Order: sequence, then structure tokens, then C-alpha cells
Amino acid sequence: MTLNNYLTGKYTPSTVKSYEREIKIYLQACPNAQSATYQDIINYINTQRKTQNPSSINRILQSIKKYY
Repeated sequence: MTLNNYLTGKYTPSTVKSYEREIKIYLQACPNAQSATYQDIINYINTQRKTQNPSSINRILQSIKKYY
């Protein structure tokens, strides 16, 4: 099962689009995402906190959770 199939089966099309967008951004920022540690993810979130509002941070974190 692919990530897209999983998301499509569980969420609305707009949510899927949002999650896929955030996952794509995350993967571009963290090329070692396949083997990322907890600390790598926390560092990414802390970097995002500098420019994003709390609701955006929540969406980013939820997207990353779906990726893993």
C-alpha cells in the first residue's frame, strides 16, 4: 500500500492534498528522512516554528506522522 492510497482511504481530498504538500516539503528539507531520528524531526519542527503559526506547525507535524 502506498502512502497516497493510505491517505486517500482515510481522509478527504483536501486533507490528502495538504498532507502530501507538507510531506513533500519535509522530504526536500530532510533528504535523510528514511533514517531520520527523533532529534532530526524535532530540529525540523523547531526551524518551522520560527516562521509558521501554531496551527501550521500542527498540520506539519500531523503530516510527518502520516509519512512515518
